[in-house]
Amino acid sequence: TDRWGNVYDGAVKFEANNDAFGLYNLNGQYTRLTGTVFVSKDSSNGANVSFSVYLDEKLVQHVENITVETAPIALDIDVSGATTLRITTAHTEWPWGELCFANTSLEKAAQ
Repeated sequence: TDRWGNVYDGAVKFEANNDAFGLYNLNGQYTRLTGTVFVSKDSSNGANVSFSVYLDEKLVQHVENITVETAPIALDIDVSGATTLRITTAHTEWPWGELCFANTSLEKAAQ
């Protein structure tokens, strides 16, 4: 749930204070990554987090200064031909923050 009461099913939560990450093997079989990113309403006020998305270890998206007050961020990333996808999180100010990736989907490439 985000600050505005929107409920997202199947959100993957990253505790940004621990510089969390997810590593995914795409094997060149996908074309798009879509979804929504937001700071959980349960995060501390003042939590300030960021995330980065890498394809084959090349940075393709970086967003900083995300707080509970930040509107949900839409993801739409072309992952065509990529072998790996890595998502990292970090915090820049101490209060506990939880970054959520919701409604995420990888679109399979046509065979």
